[in-house]
Amino acid sequence: LQNVKTNASSVFPTEGVFIFIGHIPNSPIFGDQLAMNERGYIITDERMRTSVDGVFAAGEIQDEIWRQVATSVGQGTSAAMQAIHWLEANEETLQPLDEAAEPAGD
Repeated sequence: LQNVKTNASSVFPTEGVFIFIGHIPNSPIFGDQLAMNERGYIITDERMRTSVDGVFAAGEIQDEIWRQVATSVGQGTSAAMQAIHWLEANEETLQPLDEAAEPAGD
């Protein structure tokens, strides 16, 4: 092992190694459209709902504690199920995509 700050090195016998390369959430794409904490993670509630109605987030974009594939898969499943429930509850007010994509004034 080598300390990157002091350059001191030592031998440490081990049977396994986990390499952590750091993590910065790739959230700037959302600008100020979604509420984020001071470190750039999207804030969600326990149902993966964001600050925007109908928008859900899961995984490493909102989970700064666990950041594990298995956890992200579970959160993604929860977010997908919540999105389905939201779509069902709001189906009367939703526009078909082709209508929603038409330029204004046409």
